[in-house]
Amino acid sequence: MKLARIQSVAIVELFLAILAMSGVDVIVRHLGLKEELSSQQILLLSSLIGIVFLLPVMAKKGASLFRLKHPGLFLFRGLVAFASTFAMYSALIRLPLAEANTLFSVETMFLVILGAVFLKESITTLNMVTVVLSIAGVVLVMNPQGSIDLPGGSMAIIAGFFLALKTVLMKSVAQNENTEAALLWLLVISALMSLPFAVSNWQSVSIAALGLIALTAVFRLCCQWLMMRAFRRASVADLAPVFNLGIPIALVQGYAFFGELPQGGVWIGITLIFLAVVLPSLKIRWP
Repeated sequence: MKLARIQSVAIVELFLAILAMSGVDVIVRHLGLKEELSSQQILLLSSLIGIVFLLPVMAKKGASLFRLKHPGLFLFRGLVAFASTFAMYSALIRLPLAEANTLFSVETMFLVILGAVFLKESITTLNMVTVVLSIAGVVLVMNPQGSIDLPGGSMAIIAGFFLALKTVLMKSVAQNENTEAALLWLLVISALMSLPFAVSNWQSVSIAALGLIALTAVFRLCCQWLMMRAFRRASVADLAPVFNLGIPIALVQGYAFFGELPQGGVWIGITLIFLAVVLPSLKIRWP
């Protein structure tokens, strides 16, 4: 398969993954607002249901699912994935979809910082511009007047940090580990880590809510599977611009499902963060 075609397939796979994750966002916010379920309980139940859905794969693959080439790296990536999902769900329950997804996008800023600190990558003028835009956008979205939920906004920024770590690790896991094994162990780690938090704040779950959680499990599996396939085919740099679609999708979903529209300076903050995410993908010469 030619390189251009491989990259095109990867872009389509990542776009479908983003759509699946957008579905998760809507369901998690609904379950938090209408069913009053905690993010920990949603994460635990969706992870357990996901494991059940993988049972046929486990039966077919057998012992190969338990053989990992780099167990230490994989465990670390699993813990990072749990932390990012935990923080994302917590933010989605407390914040409108557009604000939450915009703050998640500060992942771009953290990628620049992490690359400079741990990978010794040089920081360009463009990198500095994206960091400044991200910080300014965060200040506006968080709103000094206090109209946004501060704990929710903080969790969204924490999610952005762990999403950056997860993105750095995703390529290695996708290239070195079996996809089904990766999915299984990510769910196992998420279930184990969320169990004590969920039990301490357990709420009764209706049949309708359980059905939505099962749908969340399906979306999560599809998202992770598609993302791993996409990162196996193409580089992080090639795929990064596709993540830009998350913000406009969240704006549409927030209005369509919850009647949410950003107010005042939040629009400016969203625009600044969106520019920070988009600029690196533009073919602009910077000094």
